[in-house]
Amino acid sequence: LPLQATYDRLRKLMIELVLGTDMKQHFSIIGQFTALHRPGGDGQAAGKTAIPSHVRAPQQARSSNSSAASFAQDSSQDINASLQPVSDQDKLLSLQMALKCSDLGHLAAPLPVHLAWVSRLEAEFFAQGDAERAQGLTISPLCDRTKQGITKSQVGFFDFVALPLFTNFTARFTAAKPLLRGVMANYLHWQAQAAAVAVAEPQAPTG
Repeated sequence: LPLQATYDRLRKLMIELVLGTDMKQHFSIIGQFTALHRPGGDGQAAGKTAIPSHVRAPQQARSSNSSAASFAQDSSQDINASLQPVSDQDKLLSLQMALKCSDLGHLAAPLPVHLAWVSRLEAEFFAQGDAERAQGLTISPLCDRTKQGITKSQVGFFDFVALPLFTNFTARFTAAKPLLRGVMANYLHWQAQAAAVAVAEPQAPTG
């Protein structure tokens, strides 16, 4: 391709990749990627695609833990699987999924690193909320330091965002399965934290 055409193509790709990290597109991208690689798929995720059930329902999301763990077990058959893109859309979706995993990479990091980044993110959110309060603006979700921050909502975030993302990506790109193992380890930490809080909280009277 001529130099200008190559530049234009690369610039367009970079814009699409960055926009793909917007949470507004999160479930759409995962849905298209999953549909594209569903057994029997034709390589064309045209039109609206169904969002995986474990993305939509918390009960199903939690029951998917065992399937996520099974994805994290390497097999020689997976390693030898073909990674040849089936279409240009496959190339774009794969790159978008990879960048999204990178954007949330601390979820797969060792626990101390992951906790440090969660703490930084919560501090950033609260600082934004403080600025919004000072200007008389509506405080954005999870940014009000007088309420629960992101450290209190991690199980839900893993259920609805992290596990579907990393599970589907590593099912296709099996060499990345160590990422899923890291995500699962951190998920178990937050589950244990939530369980400990639930036990410590006084039970509301019934009847």
